[in-house]
Amino acid sequence: HQNTLFIITSQPDELEKELLDFTHHGITRFEGKGCYAKETRTLLYTVVSADEVKDVSDFIRKKDPHAFINITKSVGVKGNFYQEPLD
Repeated sequence: HQNTLFIITSQPDELEKELLDFTHHGITRFEGKGCYAKETRTLLYTVVSADEVKDVSDFIRKKDPHAFINITKSVGVKGNFYQEPLD
């Protein structure tokens, strides 16, 4: 099965590129504002296999120790799950 990762980060440019290279899964980026500190935040949304969750979340925390990651089980995924590397 797959899991959805909701990643809130203040380092979206670096993290999204490195995460794409690491997982080869698509990522959708949302911009917003945190309600507590009123600071700009970015949400990166991606789906990975259950087997990848630990490696991917460890990778994220290594790149951005302050990232907030919400991991949920996905009931189903329709569409392109895996992106072929460009080279």
